Amino acid sequence: MKKSWKQILIVSAALFVIINVVYFLIPVEHTAVFWVADIFAILAVGGLFATYLLAFPKGQNMTEKVFSTPVIFVGIRYLTVQLLISTVFVVLSKFAPLWLELILCIAWLAIFIILLVGAVSQRDTVVRMEQSHQEQQAFIRNLTSGMSAFAETVQDADIRKAARAFAEQLRYSDPVSSAETMQIENQLSAKVDAMKQAVRNGDKEEGLRLLEELSGDLILRNQLCAQTKKRGTDRGSL
Repeated sequence: MKKSWKQILIVSAALFVIINVVYFLIPVEHTAVFWVADIFAILAVGGLFATYLLAFPKGQNMTEKVFSTPVIFVGIRYLTVQLLISTVFVVLSKFAPLWLELILCIAWLAIFIILLVGAVSQRDTVVRMEQSHQEQQAFIRNLTSGMSAFAETVQDADIRKAARAFAEQLRYSDPVSSAETMQIENQLSAKVDAMKQAVRNGDKEEGLRLLEELSGDLILRNQLCAQTKKRGTDRGSL
């Protein structure tokens, strides 16, 4: 992140120098129109830098960076259009009306701010939804990986077969948890712990019994997931 921050700072500084060198090399009179065009071009470079800082703050993971990409394009579009406007008014600085230039530049700056705020807000909303989705899938994902690992360490063939079957059942279960499934998922977690403890204690019969109960509980949990989704679909269709 620090390296990227330095890179965008270097790019912004380079743009600042190039824009000013080019504008001052154009053989035109340095009127108020010229200076306003130059100032807004510099503001656009600063806008790109500020957009980058808003798009990629510290502590982002890769998913958040992907969702932040549209934000940086807002700054790039603002810079591109503003440079076009500024260049036109620099070339026509002797003839162009100052009031028209101010209206165009201020209006485009206002549009940029609105688009930037909207893009950041949309990014934050999508990131929150993605994080919530990941959290909702964590229970089944963790339970599946834990049972798969457990099945490969069991010595008894019957328990290993039953554990593998339960892990496979988990793998094809509805991955999304909800408030409605919390109670039965807590029961599943407790029974998994009890089953593992029984196996460690050498109680094969208890281990097999708990694995059978776990399979039935998981079926009930998946049915509850289906009912919850159906209710949500029915409410959405009203």
